[in-house]
Amino acid sequence: MGFINILIGSDANISIKNKQLYLKNQSTLAEMDYPLEDVNAVVIESLRSNITTKTLNLLAENNIATYFCDESHLPSAYLLKYNGFYKNLAVYTVQTECPKPLQKRLWQTVIQSKITNQAEVLNKLGISNDLGSYADQVLSGDTTNVESVVALKYFKLLFGNGFTRQQENIVNSALNYGYSIIRGCIARCVVAHGLMSFLGLHHSNQLNAFNLVDDLIEPFRPVVDLFVYSNFLDSGETSLTPAMKQMLVGLLSADVEVSGKVYALSYAIDMVVSSLVESFSSKSNKLITPQILEFSVHKYE
Repeated sequence: MGFINILIGSDANISIKNKQLYLKNQSTLAEMDYPLEDVNAVVIESLRSNITTKTLNLLAENNIATYFCDESHLPSAYLLKYNGFYKNLAVYTVQTECPKPLQKRLWQTVIQSKITNQAEVLNKLGISNDLGSYADQVLSGDTTNVESVVALKYFKLLFGNGFTRQQENIVNSALNYGYSIIRGCIARCVVAHGLMSFLGLHHSNQLNAFNLVDDLIEPFRPVVDLFVYSNFLDSGETSLTPAMKQMLVGLLSADVEVSGKVYALSYAIDMVVSSLVESFSSKSNKLITPQILEFSVHKYE
């Protein structure tokens, strides 16, 4: 798995040359290239960039998370490798045969982890809270909807009593952008492991092709929350700048803790998805989840 995350904000010609991702600015003719094996993610923001079908195929073959943005500059589509896992049928079978009680226990683990990480965000910022105690109140399947109760308290404690997720401001723009980047990386891993992305543990919207992805993103959201609070809350900007977007794409390389060890977030996602497959296969809860750390870019050996 690579470690370079690239945001293409200017009109560019994108191609592959000699196993290098090659970028050429259409206006300045400036050129850049990156070894394919070092690239983790590419975000193509410019709607007038050109990319060849050969390049798209090679990006997919190399499991590079590739995002395409819409007119509002938010990631709106992901390039996912088709049939890239050699046990698709076996994984599909254990996923569809997962007992309902196990699904509910897995969702309980997801929400407990999310709440624990939300409490840790507030703790790291010195904001007094009692959110940690709510994690123990989450029942199998979160039937009492503790997640929503905590979310209401959490965002007001974090961003102020007047804050809502529906407002148009720099904070919500940054949150949405960061969540979209992580969502795309999870989608890549879910598909790579042969899972059906539309079959969620909890989410079940028939119009959503990524219900499972929207389940698994929950414990990772606080990573974005902490970063946005620390970097953009008092930025004075009214909209995301290219530099801000590049910083948010870089969250894929942020340190998180999994099972007592520190990993880059993108690698941690793969570990979480692998543990979900193991849970389906063993018909027992083997799901591991991330723990939030102070922001630091992962140092590769």
